[in-house]
Amino acid sequence: MNQPMRKKVWLMILLLMILSCAALAEEIPAAFEGYFEKTVFLRPSPAASSESLAAIPALTLLRLEPVDERYAKATYEGKSGYIYYAEVLRVPEGTPVEPYLAYLPESKYLFVLPADGAASLLTIPAETPLTVTAEVDRFLLVEYAGQTGYVYARDAEAIDGMYARPTDAEFTADAAVAARRYPLSGAPVVLTLEAGRACMAEAVCNGYYRVTLGEETVYVPVDQVTTQRAAAATARAALITPGTVLFTAPDQSARAEAHLPQACVMLLEAQENGFQRLRGTPLYVRANDVEAWAVEHQEGLCLRVTADASLMVRPQAGAEAAADIAAGGLLAEVYAVGDWYLLPVAAAWGFLPQDAAVVAALNEDDPMMLTAAVTTQEAAFFGASGAPETVPAGMRLVITGGAEEFWRVTCGAGEGLLPKADVRILGSDTPLTVYTVTAPADIPVMDFPDSTLGTVKGTIPAGTSLRVTGFNRCYLMVTGGGYTGYAPQEGLLTAESRGIPATEEVPDYQLVLDKSTGMCYAFTMDEDGNLAEVVICAEVGIGKRTTPTPAGTFTLGYKERWHTFTHTYTPHTTEYVQARYVHGWPCVERSSASVKTGMMVTGMVTGGCLRSPFEFAEWVYKNCTSYLTQLTIVSGGFEAPEGAEAVQVR
Repeated sequence: MNQPMRKKVWLMILLLMILSCAALAEEIPAAFEGYFEKTVFLRPSPAASSESLAAIPALTLLRLEPVDERYAKATYEGKSGYIYYAEVLRVPEGTPVEPYLAYLPESKYLFVLPADGAASLLTIPAETPLTVTAEVDRFLLVEYAGQTGYVYARDAEAIDGMYARPTDAEFTADAAVAARRYPLSGAPVVLTLEAGRACMAEAVCNGYYRVTLGEETVYVPVDQVTTQRAAAATARAALITPGTVLFTAPDQSARAEAHLPQACVMLLEAQENGFQRLRGTPLYVRANDVEAWAVEHQEGLCLRVTADASLMVRPQAGAEAAADIAAGGLLAEVYAVGDWYLLPVAAAWGFLPQDAAVVAALNEDDPMMLTAAVTTQEAAFFGASGAPETVPAGMRLVITGGAEEFWRVTCGAGEGLLPKADVRILGSDTPLTVYTVTAPADIPVMDFPDSTLGTVKGTIPAGTSLRVTGFNRCYLMVTGGGYTGYAPQEGLLTAESRGIPATEEVPDYQLVLDKSTGMCYAFTMDEDGNLAEVVICAEVGIGKRTTPTPAGTFTLGYKERWHTFTHTYTPHTTEYVQARYVHGWPCVERSSASVKTGMMVTGMVTGGCLRSPFEFAEWVYKNCTSYLTQLTIVSGGFEAPEGAEAVQVR
């Protein structure tokens, strides 16, 4: 072989060696993530050896850095070594998708690999939002809580695909309710609706109401709120700010030119189509454009402010003040939400903490006799507006209820409240067994049981049949000839009505019971309000040890001609404290001739009542004015008044 040929051969050999080295270099891959379907061992060197640093379980995600065509460097549980990677499986890249939100209806694992039996990173709670970035065979690649992993595609549902339907339901938060970013229990809380907050739902999704509040769209659990019809007449109050858009109709196109100059609280009236009307105006607001609260009207409640205070524009401590209110103010129109009252002061409404006022609830369940009364001086009358109105001295009143310091009255100024200190009671309508009589002469009928304050409604002609149903002071309550009212008793007295006061000037009486002797006395009062002379007295039955008659001072109240107990009826029954009465001896029928025999009438024999002789109970019933006469009960030490024996009845 000549010299030139030899050189060519060597060049060919060198070229083949270079190409072989390049091919060998291409066979060693770059670092990648992979896993094995069986247990593999971490070796101390890239060579076959029986020595191992650790056993790596199947389906463990590893980062491999190949050093040759057989071995790769890896780290497991803090130990670095080499793994024979001939059977490695690479983690599939999957199909990237436009990221979207999904959730798991039930708690599931986040896996490190898209493979059955793979190890889990953590547990994803049910109904928690997570972001999907790729689809890998039967799995989804997701991001959750700063981790990336895999969940089964069958376990996940897209949030955008949740069932939703339009709704137009108003709802009110029963207590503080978390409003979330998505209709999921694990979604982030955006804000909290305080108790009483009222909103209009736009849709219902997965058991949540969707609602837009300002710039935020949030979701509120349906089962944590109270839902009303959109047109319901429930009371609501809203904070209307100067930037609030007003409408002249419940329509988006009916935008009003008017606007409010300053923030204020106003009552709302519910309307359809997501709008509510400002009460007393022709203007509307979108329900969710304002902060609104469902407020409950406190029927029969009067409120006295105990200290100078500010009314707030929200039922929240630290809110902006809407108006000031002075101590001692009495308010009749009161609403409540949570621990706050909603009150009107002049033309402004605002919220007052409940601990800043004393409440006197006028209990509708406690019956009260209609009672004639008169104002003793100029007085502050609180009507429907809640603002005080001055009424003159000497104005006639009809009292219909009361509690603590106030009477609920009907008068020329309407229906409202008056302080008890400014009112003098004349007498109460007291029932009698109904008798029908014939008018012996023309009978004038008044609308009020007082000759000075009453007005004659008309005259019942002589010979007209009329019914006597009761009395008030010295006047009989009659119905006949087309009239119902108060008539003089001359010529109309019946067996039932004999014994009622003869004149309008009914004396003030006070009763005293000494439980140690069982004696009850009725006294007249002197000019200084002290006990004067005993008028009538009797030994009465009092409460047993298990149901004692209470000690203290009480005011006589509701009266019944016959009161029904379980097995008996008691005549001339006058309540002195709830479910405790002064009454005549029990009868088996509504007749004093049917006294129940075989029972003790005196001693400790009652359930707390004063079981009295017929004459004594009737005298108290007809002469002791309800809501004025006091009964003082002592447990001993009361000396029998002089002359009491002469007026004792048995």
